[in-house]
Order: sequence, then C-alpha cells, then structure tokens
Amino acid sequence: MEKRTRRLGHKKSRNGCQRCKARRVKCDEERPCRKCVAHGAHCSLVDQPATSLSTSTSTSPLTAPPQPPPQPPHAPTAPTAPPKPAAARQFVPIRPAAEGAHEAASEAGLTPTAVRSSASPYPGDPARDPRVDPAADPGDLSENWLQSLRLMHHYNTSTCHVLINHRCTEELWKTAVPEMACSHKFLMHGLLALSAMHYASLHPHEQKKWDIISVHHQNLALRSFALRLNDINQDNCEAYFFLATLIFILSIYSVAHGTRLGRAVSLDNVSQCFMLLHGIKGILEFQPIEKWRQRGGPLDTLLRAAEVPPGGSWSSSPFQKRLDAVTVLAREVRASFNEVINPQSVCVLALESLRRTHQICKSADDEPDGVDKSGVAWAWAANLPPLFIEMIDSRHPTALVILAHYAALARLFEQASNWLFYGWSDTVMSLLDEALDDEWRPWIEWPKRSLTERIDVDDMEV
Repeated sequence: MEKRTRRLGHKKSRNGCQRCKARRVKCDEERPCRKCVAHGAHCSLVDQPATSLSTSTSTSPLTAPPQPPPQPPHAPTAPTAPPKPAAARQFVPIRPAAEGAHEAASEAGLTPTAVRSSASPYPGDPARDPRVDPAADPGDLSENWLQSLRLMHHYNTSTCHVLINHRCTEELWKTAVPEMACSHKFLMHGLLALSAMHYASLHPHEQKKWDIISVHHQNLALRSFALRLNDINQDNCEAYFFLATLIFILSIYSVAHGTRLGRAVSLDNVSQCFMLLHGIKGILEFQPIEKWRQRGGPLDTLLRAAEVPPGGSWSSSPFQKRLDAVTVLAREVRASFNEVINPQSVCVLALESLRRTHQICKSADDEPDGVDKSGVAWAWAANLPPLFIEMIDSRHPTALVILAHYAALARLFEQASNWLFYGWSDTVMSLLDEALDDEWRPWIEWPKRSLTERIDVDDMEV
C-alpha cells in the first residue's frame, strides 16, 4: 500500500551539517538545523563561524544572525560553547514579501542601518551598540520609541483580547505578561512584534510598514533570547516560556495568512510550527511542572493537564471510528524491529494521542466551565514524537493522512472572529492535497469534506 511520494526539487548546497551529510538527508542549513534539533543531537553548524558559509545561501538583512565582534590580535581562542538545551529551537521570524522591504522599512521609520543592525529602541539593549552603528541618528530613537508606545497601546486595547480564548487566560494576557515584559526586554519585543502584526491586519493600507516593524521586533527578541538561553533560571524562565509562546502564535498566523503576508507556505512551515511547540516543552522541562504551578495565578490554570472524563460517550463517535480505519493503515507502515521508535510506532502513537485529544475537547462541551479547547487541540502537536514531524517533512503519505484528520478536528476551534488561527486548517488541507499522489488522496477525502463543508467530525458518516 505504501508508496514513496515525489520529492520536490531543491537547490544543491554543500553547506549542510555533518550529521545530515552522514545520514544523506537534506539539511535546512539553519543553526542548528531542524533535523539535529528533532533528534536532540548537536549540530555542527553551531560551531561554524558565519563567514565559513557560502555566499550563495545569503540571508535577508532582517533575519541575519548577529556577527561576533572581531578578536584582537593574539587573543586566546574562546572555548567552544556547549550545546544548547532542548529549548533552543530554531525560532524563525515571519518574513513579509522581500520585494519592497527596504521601502517599507523606510516607511516604518526604520533607517536602512537600523534594519541591518536590528537596533533596539531601548537604551542599554545589547542590540543597540554604538560600536555596531556609530553613525546612528539619535532622532531615530525617539521615533522608534513613539512607535513602541503606539504598539503597546494597541496591545492593551485590542491584541490582548484576541489572545484571550478562555476565561482562565484573561488575567494572563491582559496583566501578567505585559507586566513581566517590563522587566524582560526580549519579551517586550515579542509583545510588540505580535501587536504590530495584528495592527497590520487591521490597517491594510499600512500593511507593509507594520509587517516590517513586526519582523524588526522579532529579530530583536530572538537575538537576546538566543544569547541568553543557556542562562535560564528561576527569575527569567517564565519570560522565556511566554516569548516562545508568542513566536509560536506568530508562526501559526504566518501559515493561516501566508497570502496576506506575501509569502509561499509549505508543509515545512507546518512542521516548523510543531517544532516550536517542542521548544516550549523544552523550556518547561527546566523544572518540574509542579514548581511552575506553585507560582500560582493564571499560569497554574494554563499548565493544568486536561484529562479524559470517565464514562465519556465519545469513544464510539464517527471520528473515533474513522480513526480505527486510519490505525489499520498505520499498522501497514514498515516497522523496524531493532528500534522501538520507528515509523509505524510513531504513527500509531500520533493516532492514539489524537483519539484522546478529541475526547477531551468533546467532553469539555458538557462542562459548565470547560477547558481551553484550542489549547488542548494544540497539545496534540506538542506531544508528537520528533520522528513523526520528520515524516511530515519528508512527505510520508501515512503521516500526511493523519495530519489531515487532525486538521479536520482543529477546524472546530477556529472561529471566524479569531484573527490568529482562522484559516490554518484550510491552508494545511490544501497543502496536503497537493503533496499526496492520486493513490493516497482518497484517504483524505473524509476529513477534507468535513473541513470544506464545515461539518462537525462527529456529524460525518463513516
């Protein structure tokens, strides 16, 4: 039954990491690359200086990593930094269309020098180093400062309400996170990035300008985030957690609204969203979950694990019966008897987790207070084995069929009024339809019909 799908062409490069070369797989050449991140392995690209990479793989000025200052003559060589913890995922800023980027940056009040150096509007921020930009105009600081005030006002009056999808998160997004951002500049930049993206969606005539400003703040946040991630401690772990959450939200939005952002979206972007969730989990592993919850407040409610209520009636629902058929398909995937974690086992695990996610979300409808169902739905992706995400990357047909059924379930928690997530499942289903061969498309007709005709997965015929 299983058939190798066609691989899209790609530009050849010799700049991949040593591990990907040894495994003979395509390396995305990020630092670290996602293949190494997925396996928890050290990526050799982290140890390479940026200048050793070929100029053929050029980087946008908005996403270029910071260059280390030159070493003085005869200076001792700095020791190699140890591998970053599991939380150090590759958080990539959302990129608007490259065409007109410099013009938009000028409209946004960011000088070309400021865009190249990602200078921060905050005094004392390492990103705004006079040695890096000695010709910086002091007047730019005032203009960026006014932009930041405008964005913070927009967040407090509009954006935070979009983030509140359950009463348990109201205090979190309205009060706790903004207050925390006042003590952590990287988190403040994350808030401003999200606010700018939201503002751009509400003001189409200024879209390009505010998209550029959003990317600018993402770069500032990620630069500080990457430099200090090895220094995570009791005082900053929550700030890191919420910044990673904001970057995940922006990545979801970039998939759902790729057309508006002027960018092509692929299944690689979808798997990147899932890897960002694994990055959030990595930060949570800094300490036992009980210690996170001991802090009290809205974070306690947010991290409370949802359970399947006893005696639920959803185990025999149409969606569960449909998953029975997909499970039979998953057991036909070739298994490796030498490894417990193999393509067959991770497909079966993903389906069992999807069953549980469906039962929790549906049972929540019967409870007065309920749970944050969208949060429970995304927890499915957070708990996926890394190998399953790699199978999505490599367009494994069985993994794509399972993802299609998840998209049909996730659609139930996308509301037209929700600026962030609405349209994500439609985009994913369209990508899956393009990626699968004719032999495999019948397997996604059921979830596709549920999604396109807006039929609840438990009102479908099996």
